[in-house]
Amino acid sequence: MLKRLAFLATIGWFAALPGAALPEASLFEKLKAESDPAAATQIASDIQMGWRESGSATVDLLLMRAAEAESFGDHETARGHYDRIILIEPKFAEAWYRRAGSFFIDENTKEALRDLNEAISIEPRHFAAWFNLGMVFEQLGGEKQALEAYRESLEIYPAFTEAQSAAARLTRAVDGQPL
Repeated sequence: MLKRLAFLATIGWFAALPGAALPEASLFEKLKAESDPAAATQIASDIQMGWRESGSATVDLLLMRAAEAESFGDHETARGHYDRIILIEPKFAEAWYRRAGSFFIDENTKEALRDLNEAISIEPRHFAAWFNLGMVFEQLGGEKQALEAYRESLEIYPAFTEAQSAAARLTRAVDGQPL
């Protein structure tokens, strides 16, 4: 249950539509260079805000309805909205990412993995998708793959405290304890 809650906590409003106001590359450079967790969190939030604008009123409405359905625990309805978004705009990373979260909550890790991989293929800098991919791998017992995903997240967002903790924990498990 805690892992599912942690997964949900990392679901932000991310998008990558052609008409979207994508974050400037300089924000990613700042995020990578920032060592203060509070300042890095603000930069990450700015990046997420840049990804929020889908460029489509229809997609925005469906995304809002999906989020509302999820807030009531109706993941099936939310997935239906995400399915529609994906049909309308298959390059919208947020729909893939959010649908992955819905699948993960319902313990459908196969579909969650597929959707997270799709979100990452659309937006490779999606640090939360990388982090959640690690969580799914970890739940499946793939500690090495989970560690790789957490490290990918940290490559983009080095001050991501949850990813730091997860990577540190798994580094000991995967690489062993130093003597």
